[in-house]
Amino acid sequence: MTDPPARPLLLLALLTLLTGTALGGCASARPAPPAEWAGSSREHAGPEAFDHSHAAVQVLICYGRTHGTHTGLRVLRPESDTIFWDPAGQYGRDRPDLQRSRDVFASGAPTIREYVQWRFNGANDAAVALFEWRVPAERAERFAAILRHEADGVDFETTTVGLFCCRAVCRFLERYAQDEMHIPQRWIRPEDLGAHLWSQHPSRVGLFFADGSAQVFDSGR
Repeated sequence: MTDPPARPLLLLALLTLLTGTALGGCASARPAPPAEWAGSSREHAGPEAFDHSHAAVQVLICYGRTHGTHTGLRVLRPESDTIFWDPAGQYGRDRPDLQRSRDVFASGAPTIREYVQWRFNGANDAAVALFEWRVPAERAERFAAILRHEADGVDFETTTVGLFCCRAVCRFLERYAQDEMHIPQRWIRPEDLGAHLWSQHPSRVGLFFADGSAQVFDSGR
């Protein structure tokens, strides 16, 4: 699929965000599970539960006070460093001790607790949702190789311009994560992707809030 020119997309993104904010008024963007997930909540699990040794792909959806603000992606590998793709994000840009290359942390990636706290304190977000799919170890290595620009025969650009973080993650999932989920379109607004991902059979979903509360929903997969 050929992407449309960047300038019309930038104008569309601005219009979408402004329209969504205007229509939303003072409504909260606080994420909440669909009814079929409500009974699978474990109230006391925290962010550290998502830095485990199981191979997994994780999609992060960040929320401000009225709308989604950012989308990111992590790949967990049992014996190797976590890969964190922060498309057009700001995490680590002011820290020379971190190695960020083409929007990807191939080493030194933040833990979920570190990143969630940064979203609350540094980006003034209200909530972060994390959708996780457990995958075979070789599948996680494949995702990692693509994001590190080391996969044979794959040329996927991870460097992203502002406002297109969600669209970039959708493009990656659409192309390479077809075994885990179906992505029918490339959303611009993170909250739209987040609403869709509940239906894509994630293994677990974590909801973390700026007031310190958290919920983890486990599908048992």
